[in-house]
Amino acid sequence: MMRLPGAECAGQRVPALVQPPDVLPTLLEFLEVPVPKNIHGRSLWPLIEGQAERVHDFAFSGRWAEPLSSMTLYAKSGQAFDGWAGSSTATDPLTVTDERWALVCAPSGQASELFDLERDPEQLHNVLGSKPDVATRMRRALLSFLENAEAKPDRVAPFRDGPLSGKRGGPAIAYHTRLFFLRDKEDRLIAYASQAERDRNVAPAWGTRPAGESTFGDLAEREPEALIYLEMQFYDIHDLTSELAKRAAA
Repeated sequence: MMRLPGAECAGQRVPALVQPPDVLPTLLEFLEVPVPKNIHGRSLWPLIEGQAERVHDFAFSGRWAEPLSSMTLYAKSGQAFDGWAGSSTATDPLTVTDERWALVCAPSGQASELFDLERDPEQLHNVLGSKPDVATRMRRALLSFLENAEAKPDRVAPFRDGPLSGKRGGPAIAYHTRLFFLRDKEDRLIAYASQAERDRNVAPAWGTRPAGESTFGDLAEREPEALIYLEMQFYDIHDLTSELAKRAAA
């Protein structure tokens, strides 16, 4: 929403795609200040004045993981894990949107999602499997955006490598997998694939303490409410147990 002095253009609704970086060049143009060439945003005045129907073909959104451990994020927020809040090496999905489609582009090895905003504005039905050409076009736009923004190669690579997939393969784990766990300040058990990773998240200031080790199968029987940290995501242990049962039955 924008409010201009003197109620200029009051009540006007513009359906075009815009981005937060567009605010700065819009204000500078309104103030008749030269817009620097090295900023990423574009002035919205052509839209406001009816001189253009769009200033962007695509909009991009997302976040990079903070350089903090997952347990630091958990301890500071006191909130439940969101599945992507994670380690300093985690790369979150990025979203590419045009006037009809929204691609949630996950890094290589994770499941992406494509939504038809015209038919499915609530984004409930992933149609990536039936529209691979649309997904590919949108990912190319994302890669172009990242490269033009001079993103570091290690930030671009996860979105370039491997095919787009809408299927979730599940984490690599078996009933005999050895896990190392701790307890948080709420006495919830959280398990890790290695002792070193567990120990990095043990700190009296966070209220976390080591709590032993066992196999995944034994832990599932004793601690049905435990969380497991695998492949940069947190899982409920009963969800992993169900996944293993499905694989065994297939």
